[in-house]
Amino acid sequence: MTLHEFLAKTGLADRTLRQYHRQKLVPQTGRDGRYGELQYLRAMAIPLLRRDGIRGPVALRNALDEMSIEELRQLVSGDSEDGAPMAEMRAAVSPMPAQTSRTGASITEDHVHIKLRDGIVLDVRMPLDAEGQAIVQKVASMFGLNASFG
Repeated sequence: MTLHEFLAKTGLADRTLRQYHRQKLVPQTGRDGRYGELQYLRAMAIPLLRRDGIRGPVALRNALDEMSIEELRQLVSGDSEDGAPMAEMRAAVSPMPAQTSRTGASITEDHVHIKLRDGIVLDVRMPLDAEGQAIVQKVASMFGLNASFG
């Protein structure tokens, strides 16, 4: 798939994908410039691994490298080891990199990306007050997702 198709299918921002490439979490494309199943599965597995407590690019890369393509498929599809689908829908969550203002002050904001469906990602700046959480939960529920804030 092309870069545009890949970004639409994964719900990733272009800058996030570039970061994943730099950190060697998602392999670069080959000479043909097309993304395949391995790149898709690794990109989709990253927020799931983070949810399970694996943090930092080295730990994520090691976990991804240790998984077979079949294990990646199972993780991303939400199938358990016995093949039964998991009831819980998983939201893609990834922190955004720090930005620097014109004055040079570091502005670090955590964002949560919730993939509602292909091509639609809800970008939520954290922390979020109770009213904001209720709004996000209502929007997520419209897509059959449960967005809980922990």
